[in-house]
Amino acid sequence: PWVDRVLFQGPSLEDFAQYDGYFDVTGLLILPQYNAMPTVDWYLWWFGLDPQAIDPSAKRNRGNIRSEAWNNVREVLRQTPGTKVLFNPQASTALRSMPVELANQFAKRLLELDDSLQLVITQQLNFKHERLIDFSGKTASIQTYLALIDQVDGLITVDTFALHWADVCNKPTVSIFSSVESSAYPYYPFNCGIDIKGIGTLAAHKKSKVADEDWLSMQASYHAAWELISADEVLDLLTKIQRQKQAISAVKKSGLSLISAPRIASCVGWDAKTFAPQLKRQRTPAHIALTQERLGQLAQTLLKPGTTAVLATPTAPTLAVRVAKRVQALGAIHVFEPRPVLAQLLGGALVGAGVFNAQVHTTLPLGGITEADFPDLDPWSESVVSEWGNAQRNVKVYLQPIDALQLPHCHALIIEPPMPGALVIEGALETLKRCRPFILMAPIGKEDMDAVCQTALGADYVFWTEPLLSGLGMSEMLLLGMPIESERKINGFTKMNTNE
Repeated sequence: PWVDRVLFQGPSLEDFAQYDGYFDVTGLLILPQYNAMPTVDWYLWWFGLDPQAIDPSAKRNRGNIRSEAWNNVREVLRQTPGTKVLFNPQASTALRSMPVELANQFAKRLLELDDSLQLVITQQLNFKHERLIDFSGKTASIQTYLALIDQVDGLITVDTFALHWADVCNKPTVSIFSSVESSAYPYYPFNCGIDIKGIGTLAAHKKSKVADEDWLSMQASYHAAWELISADEVLDLLTKIQRQKQAISAVKKSGLSLISAPRIASCVGWDAKTFAPQLKRQRTPAHIALTQERLGQLAQTLLKPGTTAVLATPTAPTLAVRVAKRVQALGAIHVFEPRPVLAQLLGGALVGAGVFNAQVHTTLPLGGITEADFPDLDPWSESVVSEWGNAQRNVKVYLQPIDALQLPHCHALIIEPPMPGALVIEGALETLKRCRPFILMAPIGKEDMDAVCQTALGADYVFWTEPLLSGLGMSEMLLLGMPIESERKINGFTKMNTNE
């Protein structure tokens, strides 16, 4: 239940920021067994799976391309007749790249061998040719590059990223390897991998990268090995793979899908039942959800249309909406929520529900202190509704005790975690003495209940309690405070002895 979605290709940085827990594979290249088995199998093995137990067809790639980028590439390529082959001679390191001067010679030879060949490049070569389609200035977006691989007729590459994406698209490919051997990729049916001459005897065999100073000492030997790569042989292999694919009557559907627009990452979702906005990664424990329902029921009982209520950090916007609708248009509610993100969501939920008799205060309704701070709330990371925040940094918050509102009427004061109940009461004593509201707090433990009762003694209140969940004793209670002159019995509640 904690998996929100499964990704078939690397997420954007914006998407990745949503995740607290993830597998960091950036350091696996230096761990044991790397390049001792097919790459896909090695990753599966490190993730704790048995590679041999997984069907080879499941070891292929899947991904998506934005339709706009795909169509833009199509508009360019459709004007060019002939067989289009993408030539990619550069990888992320010099170790795995074809030397620049050899890449130029290789490309010229490919064009000589087939006068119908249209050679597509994304990295500039030092010559011009009428059948050389230069995309080097048009692939700033990775989406354009992916769309290009999908729409050419074949691919010649030294880069494994292009190789993986060619597999997504079922694209005939010849991949040339200079350090990691071609046997590392056995599961791509339309790829033919070839190794440079003497790959096993070269200094960086089975390494993905080397230090710059080490590369200087081995560069010449790799240059000599690259010189032995034959464009004639490579083009013959690519043609052979293309024919093999054409001869297969039913080619498995590619792992490619087109998406009409990028999915914009958001930390906000919508409650399935109430359609109120909520943080996607904010969790609501079971006892908090139960509290919300019980507080809503009591609010229906204790409040009448036209009355006024004050809520301090409601753990869900639904309670504020329910209370506001109960007091109706002639009534009013004041909601204290000092966390800006949650205050915005609360305001949005109220307006979305057609509620306009509510005022949201982004302050702390505390008495007895001059300033306060608490952990900041990062909306992209996991948090709990009953806690202030989830960040390591603290934020300072402006204080506005309930007494400062100078309410002409107040009929209910509802307090939920993480608001400290006793301090809220301390800042509302004048309002309690003058307006005589009911007090509702939940969930609350024995120690906090005692502190609230002691604080409210001077206002002539009596308190009743109700257990929220059976078996938890006094650790999760609902506290109901009544003006002594309005005391009444409510089913399920037990009166507290405040003299203990």
